[in-house]
Amino acid sequence: MAKKKKRAEANDGSGDQAAALSLPPGVKLLRTLQGHQDAVYSVAFDPQGETLASGSRDKTVKLWEARSGKLLRTFQAHTRQVISVAFSPTGSILASGSTAHTVKLWEPASGKLLRTLEGHAASVISLAFSYDGDFLASGSVDDTVRIWQVRDGAVKHSLHGFSAKACPVAFSPTVSVLATGGRHQTMQLWNTMTGRRLSFLEGHAEAVSSIAFDPQGSTLASGSLDNTVKLWEARSGKLLRTLEGHTGAIAIVGFSPDGRLLASKSHDDTIRLWSCKTWETVAVIPEPVDTRIPALAFHPTLPLLATAGLSPGMSDYECSRLIHLWDLDFDVLLGKRRARRPAAPVEVSVQHRTAKVILVGDTGVGKSGLAHRLVRGKFIDTRSSHARQALVLDSTTVKTAGGVDEHRETVLWDLAGQPAYRLVHQLAMDDAAVACVLLDARSETNPLEGAAYWSQALDQARTNAPIAKLLVPARMDVGGLPVSPQRLRAFAHEHGFAGVFPTSAFTGEGCDELLAAIREHVHWDDLPAVSSTATLAALRDFVGRLKGEKAAETEAP
Repeated sequence: MAKKKKRAEANDGSGDQAAALSLPPGVKLLRTLQGHQDAVYSVAFDPQGETLASGSRDKTVKLWEARSGKLLRTFQAHTRQVISVAFSPTGSILASGSTAHTVKLWEPASGKLLRTLEGHAASVISLAFSYDGDFLASGSVDDTVRIWQVRDGAVKHSLHGFSAKACPVAFSPTVSVLATGGRHQTMQLWNTMTGRRLSFLEGHAEAVSSIAFDPQGSTLASGSLDNTVKLWEARSGKLLRTLEGHTGAIAIVGFSPDGRLLASKSHDDTIRLWSCKTWETVAVIPEPVDTRIPALAFHPTLPLLATAGLSPGMSDYECSRLIHLWDLDFDVLLGKRRARRPAAPVEVSVQHRTAKVILVGDTGVGKSGLAHRLVRGKFIDTRSSHARQALVLDSTTVKTAGGVDEHRETVLWDLAGQPAYRLVHQLAMDDAAVACVLLDARSETNPLEGAAYWSQALDQARTNAPIAKLLVPARMDVGGLPVSPQRLRAFAHEHGFAGVFPTSAFTGEGCDELLAAIREHVHWDDLPAVSSTATLAALRDFVGRLKGEKAAETEAP
């Protein structure tokens, strides 16, 4: 009897009052929907905001009245678990994908089954309609994405080669572009009219589990099993920012319809709300689940967020079958109005950018000696090594245009130049902002040969923006310039160097000029930013200090 009473309370939300006391300011549990007999995998509001659809492990799709939470109807034609649901832009069609390898199209108003799309060889885990409603994309664990013509159910394109346990899909809201994710830490952008791949977006350390465009289609968010959310410039594929804070894999990400908030749901049993202006965490909502449930959706017009999870006191066997409707006060969340009730403050956010400056060149040209002179202002006699080391060159905090404190750190990477390690250390060129290419002054035949090799390798490196290249004839105290100034300037111009900077780590000659050039060519606004918690930032600094101390011990005579 007591258990039935608890379930009845959960249906109107009153049973969650205890949990509500621990909710962050600006977040209130408005209602809990109960009716599914097993875990709810996905939720979606129709574009008008009148109904909410939910797909479940119980093989059904349910349609709820969004404002009251009343169950309107149940769709029961699926023979296996329903993993994904999506509405067309007009709301006239509801699509659902299942572990039976099929996609079904429904008429929501009547519950009529319009069509079953067959062709996938495994579960359909992600669905998305194009902005004009003409096409439907389905991502499957069979390593394919299919683009279907909605009017007749024909396959327009079948995209292959994802090698993915999961393949999330998202259409741009403004153009004919489809974004796909997968297991190989990358996203891909596709022209949906031609089926041609437009670009790869690389940056995550683990599989991409969820992707979402902002309402304007200018920014793409990706959630990953590496516990981070990344933001990309949709047109160019440039990495803009990394959001840190979750301690578990990201299940799903989504933007609010007005573009002011980004929500991310994680296997760490929380939902994080991020301000899209400052990219700080403005709320952490506890949402315990006993399985990896990605269900999350913003209401198109009201400040509501729908998710699936458990309620306090419910046993594990009930399998996240509840749907929670969260009422969000955007003004409180974004700091425009104070909350009425006291609550624990949101964790402190830290923002930072790191500029990577690399020293490259053939072995014996004096990279390590120059690195220590630039960082420590003194000469340290070093031996040639195949290792690479990173030294902090500059560290400062600035106030951004948005009024946020941003920590900026310039790190100097000394990369070994032995032929056997060239290819290995070229992997460290990715995301470099500035490269100092040192000349081999001892060569009696072609002292510029090594510089030409490294220049080409830098041009081929994958970076957010072109690497600023500085040509550095080093060890000037030993042999002077290896070639005439005229030839150096011509070589620098031909290979796209920003300038020539003769130096001597032993005497310090030219090092101040090189330092000034390095700082000048670090364009901070072009570098991806990281929004993190104070705890994670402190841990990163601690690890960095340990590495620095270990390097110092290794260098000690």
